Amino acid sequence: MTVAGPPQLLYLEPDDEITTVVRRLRETTAERIVLVASGRTKATSSAVALRLLAGVAADEGRQVALVADAAARAMAAEAGIDTFASVAEASADGAVPLAPLEPRRAPIRVVRDADPARPLAAVVSSAPGLDETQAVPVSRPALGEAPEATRARSRRFAVGVAAALLVIALAGMAAVAPAAVVQVTAATRAVGPETYEITLPVQGPDSIDIEVTETGAATGSQEELVAASGTVTFLNWGGAQPTVPAGTVVSVEGEPEFATQAAVSVPPAEFLPDGTVRAGEASVEVRAVAAGPSGNVAAEAIDTVENSTITLILRGLPNNPRRIVINVQATTGGAQIDHPMVIQEDVDAVVAAIREEIDRRVAVATAADPTRHYSPTEVSEPTIVIAEDLVGRLDQESFELTGTLTFERPYVEVAEVEAAARQRALADASLIPAGMELQPASLELAQGEPEADGERIRVPVRVTAQAVARLDATAIRSSVLGLTAEEAEAALDGLGAVDVDLWPGWVDRIPRLDWRVTVEIAGESPSP
Repeated sequence: MTVAGPPQLLYLEPDDEITTVVRRLRETTAERIVLVASGRTKATSSAVALRLLAGVAADEGRQVALVADAAARAMAAEAGIDTFASVAEASADGAVPLAPLEPRRAPIRVVRDADPARPLAAVVSSAPGLDETQAVPVSRPALGEAPEATRARSRRFAVGVAAALLVIALAGMAAVAPAAVVQVTAATRAVGPETYEITLPVQGPDSIDIEVTETGAATGSQEELVAASGTVTFLNWGGAQPTVPAGTVVSVEGEPEFATQAAVSVPPAEFLPDGTVRAGEASVEVRAVAAGPSGNVAAEAIDTVENSTITLILRGLPNNPRRIVINVQATTGGAQIDHPMVIQEDVDAVVAAIREEIDRRVAVATAADPTRHYSPTEVSEPTIVIAEDLVGRLDQESFELTGTLTFERPYVEVAEVEAAARQRALADASLIPAGMELQPASLELAQGEPEADGERIRVPVRVTAQAVARLDATAIRSSVLGLTAEEAEAALDGLGAVDVDLWPGWVDRIPRLDWRVTVEIAGESPSP
C-alpha cells in the first residue's frame, strides 16, 4: 500500500520498552508515525509488544511504520506493521512499504541411528517451503561405551523433557487459568479557590512624555461707547464781543448735550446800511457729553446754549428770537462697540480639557501592553503655562494653552507573576487533599489589580485547579487478590471509578496469582 504525507519520526533507544513507545505515540498528533530503531531495542525485539503497538495504533486511527534491521522487520510484518529499510524511503512522498518477510524457521527432525559416515543432508531432506532443515542425530550407545555415561545422558534428556513439559503446562495454565482486569479511573476533585499575594521587584520603569495643546474661545465681552463730535457756530447779535469758554454746553433743546472743546471769541454783530443786522460768527468743535450713538444728530439740530450769561450776550436784545448757535453739519462718530474678552471661565475650560486629554493618554500608555502590570503610582499634575494678562484680554476671539507631563511607571511582567503563582500552588501541600496530586495542566489563574509595595509590586492571584487520586498499580493489584468484584470495588473506594472484568465468566473472584491480574489505570499503559 502506498502512503502519502510527511511522517513524524520517533527514534528509539535500546532501553525503550513498548510502554514508552506507546506513550510517545499518544503524545504526538501526527497521523503517520515512523519508528526508527538504529539497533536492537526492547520494544522491537518482541512480537507480542509489536502486536500491542499495532493494536494501539489501529484504535487511535494512526499509521505506524518501522525502520529497523531485517529481524525486527520480520516480526513487525507478522504484527501487521509496515516496514522500510531506511528513513529516506519511509519519508518519501508516496512511500511504498517493503514486502513482508517470511519468517525463517526450520523444522527440527530427530534422526536415530544415523550413520556417522553419512552427512545429515543425505539423511533428512529440506521441508517444502523452508530454506533449510535442521537435523539432530540421536544415536545408540556405541559398542564399548560405559553404562554410566549412557545413564547420565539419559538423565539429562529426562530433565530436558520435564522442563519442556513444565513450560507447556505453564503455557496451558496461562491459556485457561482464571484472569482478571481491574480498570481504575482516578477520582478528581476541585481544589481552591486560593489567593496568593505575589510580590516581585519592579522593572523598568517606563518613561512617558505627554504634550497637549487645546484652543479656547473668548466668551466674554466689554462694551465701549464712543462720543459723537462735530462743529457748532455761535451767532452774536449784540455789540459786545464775548468769549465762549471751553466746556460750554450746547444741546438739541436740552438733550443731547455737547461741550465745546476750546474757548472761542465771537465778534459783535455788524449793522448794515440797509438797516439790517448781520450776526458775528465763530465756530468751534464740540463733543457729545454722553458717549454713544445718541450723540449723532442731524444738521442744524443743535439750537440751545445752556449758559444763560452767554445766551444774553449773544442775543443782544432779550426778546431776540433768532438762533445763537447752529451745527451746519450733522455730528458723527457716536457708537457702541462690543470687544471680545477672555474671562476666567474660558481659561478654566481649556485647562480642564488639557487635563482630561492627558489622563486619557496616560491610561492608553499604561494599558497598551497587556503583558505588564503597572504600579498604580500617583501621576503628578501637568504643567500648564498661563499668561498673566490672558484673563481680561480684549479683541482676541481665541487663545491656546499647552500642558506637558512627564512621569515614570514601574512594572512587573504578567508572565513572571503567573509563573510565581503557579510555583506557589504546586508547592502548597495544604491545597492538595491527602492521597491526591495536583494536575498542573488544570491550573487556572486570575490576576487581580497590582498594588505598590515600596520598590516592589504586589499582585493578588486567584488559583483553582483539579486534583487527581494518586494510583499505584502494584498496590492496587495486591489489595484485590482473591476478592470478589464487589469486594474489590469496596476496597478501592475513594480511588475513583472501578471496573472489574473476570475471565472466564463463571469465575466469581479475582485470582490470587498476581501475574493473572492486569491493572489498567485510565490514561496510562496497562500494568501486567
